[in-house]
Amino acid sequence: MRPPEFHFDYVRVKIKLKMPEEHLDTLAHMLFFWETNPVRIGKIIRFIHNVGMIALFVVFVIVQTVFPSFVMLFVVWLLLVAICAQHIVFGGCVVSKLEQRLIGDSSSFIDPLLELFNIPISPESTAGIVTLGSSTMVVLVGFQLVSRVSLMCWTRSLHW
Repeated sequence: MRPPEFHFDYVRVKIKLKMPEEHLDTLAHMLFFWETNPVRIGKIIRFIHNVGMIALFVVFVIVQTVFPSFVMLFVVWLLLVAICAQHIVFGGCVVSKLEQRLIGDSSSFIDPLLELFNIPISPESTAGIVTLGSSTMVVLVGFQLVSRVSLMCWTRSLHW
């Protein structure tokens, strides 16, 4: 007697958790208590979100050129891992979803890039491109961390 066969299709399995929207809305209204208009709160959150993305990129460039600190590169890598994990687990950026819901639109910072390459703009394509970009950065910075560690070990072995 043969045991039953078990087939598992890895491509179709998606791990997506749903963040409670009312908790995010409550948190946004608590943080920006002076503003009662949800559209303005969404625009404030979008501005802070965009500034944060630009700041992370600037810190990454500074770590590569001006201040090549291993610890700072590791901190940047940890931030990138956290960002990539929430993109994968929640199916996109939680902050972007919050600001889109508060503003009432579906635009993203990646939309001009999608228009440039004639890719249809949809929530799925936007989330896919952003997840691909964040996971690529995690892998590349991880390779750089591994190469720096191996270089440190190799140079220490020369001094023995």
